[in-house]
Amino acid sequence: MKRFSRYLIISLSLFIFFGGLFVIDISPYKNSYRTAYNGLPTNAIHEKKAHLSNNTRNIFWFIQTTDEHIGGPSIYGDNRKNLRDFLENAGIIYNSSFQNFLVSTGDLTNAQIPLPYGQDESEWRYRNDTIYSARWANTSCYFDIPGNHDGYNDSKTFSYYLKWSVQKKLLNRWNRTFSFGNYTFIALNSVQNAGSAWPDGTSGDLDRTELDWFEQQLKASQGSNLTFVFAHHPENDIGRNSTSDGKTFMELLGEYKVAAYIYGHGHENHERNQGGTICIETDSLGQPSTVPGYRIFAIDNDGISTKYQPINKWPLVLITCPIDRGLTMQAFDLPPSSKAIPIRALIFDKDQMLIVQFKIDNNPWRAMYPVPGNKYLWNASFDASSLTKAEHIITIRATSSSGTGMDSILVRVGTPDQPEIVNGPLPNFVRTRDCAPWTLNLSMYEWDKKDVGVQLNWSVSNGNPSLCSVAVTDIINDIVTFTPSSGASGFDEVNFTLTNKAGKSVSQMIIIILVYRLDPNEFQLVLGVILSVSIIGSVTINYLFYRFSPKPAHKFRTAID
Repeated sequence: MKRFSRYLIISLSLFIFFGGLFVIDISPYKNSYRTAYNGLPTNAIHEKKAHLSNNTRNIFWFIQTTDEHIGGPSIYGDNRKNLRDFLENAGIIYNSSFQNFLVSTGDLTNAQIPLPYGQDESEWRYRNDTIYSARWANTSCYFDIPGNHDGYNDSKTFSYYLKWSVQKKLLNRWNRTFSFGNYTFIALNSVQNAGSAWPDGTSGDLDRTELDWFEQQLKASQGSNLTFVFAHHPENDIGRNSTSDGKTFMELLGEYKVAAYIYGHGHENHERNQGGTICIETDSLGQPSTVPGYRIFAIDNDGISTKYQPINKWPLVLITCPIDRGLTMQAFDLPPSSKAIPIRALIFDKDQMLIVQFKIDNNPWRAMYPVPGNKYLWNASFDASSLTKAEHIITIRATSSSGTGMDSILVRVGTPDQPEIVNGPLPNFVRTRDCAPWTLNLSMYEWDKKDVGVQLNWSVSNGNPSLCSVAVTDIINDIVTFTPSSGASGFDEVNFTLTNKAGKSVSQMIIIILVYRLDPNEFQLVLGVILSVSIIGSVTINYLFYRFSPKPAHKFRTAID
């Protein structure tokens, strides 16, 4: 019997392992959600509010985490420990004196495993107890919003989220007011409200009622210095609805000059501009594609800076001035005549900081010094007149007993010699073999200082039509169509080039992957077969071993007369 139990346990373990691989294999296709939005994008660049300043007091910061997936498959690591470690890290960064706060942008729990068909109260209870055990976390500084995993089979009422989350609000708005201005933060529930289970409830959706509420909050925040919006899904996977007067989600971002839209869902780090709005995706804390971490944001004289930081990695260094041209088209150019350009960085560490330095390009390291009254902020200055009128890299490093942390940004001295014309990055695609053709609206990925619309032209090259045909099918509206070849699977690299009327161009390469994957019904059938075969096989193996194994000889004691 012991032998039977051993083989049965081995067989069931193999079943669970391979079953888990199937679960991963049919999980939502990476990046495929990025074409679900049919609304009109906006390319209008907002009036710049960020400005170069020597003022070291006009600064605050906040933290974002996303996709905690409490209770998710352990193949990704211990997401419960990740949450505990993150809260410890955040406690070092958080400081109520600067009105800082934390936002968790959905998929707070994983829902039932191996398939997330419904909610698991034990996951919610664990998350709730862990957060409040951090002591510093409360409703005034900890803002959490639902993701699709938090609504599976419950998104008509969101009963689990409303009972166990910190905020217990599906739509939320809060402000931070300082002597230097007022800042508005809006949280949206981008989860479908149909009560769908996995996988139907995976994509995002904002209905008319939610969009109308969103516009009301935007109208009320028009006097703010900057407005930030949070949700779980990307800006182009937010549904196909509009407000009562016909405005789409992206049109609202542009009309009301939203500074940043911040989200999760894709388990990747992406930063791009949608007109004047920075759209920022953050990797998962619980099931990361790289390493588990979080994002820190800083607002320094209305300039936005951000960085993804792995948990338990110190020191944390974030350059806040100047602001990064690689992040936002709102970045200011540095005057070439200035001999004292300020440079600042927020630096956090669990230990005492020993030395902080900066350098420009490959020039020597120079010292930075702490700012009186703000132990987290360090500053220095440099002479821009000694630099060429071009782009330069600023790097700051901080050293303590914890190790060495660094941050780098791209800046430009003087006026540009070539206009920026790509508003990327363009998405890669993973789709199933023999899937239907799909389209991508390229107009949301283009921008030029002088040219607009039909003055900017896209072209495609280097594709392999035997795998997937890629062509610009609507030149006026910048629509590219992807048509998979029948029966084809594999990957290909396709080059996209954007050219303005002056003939200047820039290119980006994307990757297309076509794979064979089971649909959910096939998946359930395969799992059933694997389970049946595993049990039958284990019973058969045990019987054969028992039937044909040598029997131990019995020893008898001989009576001695």
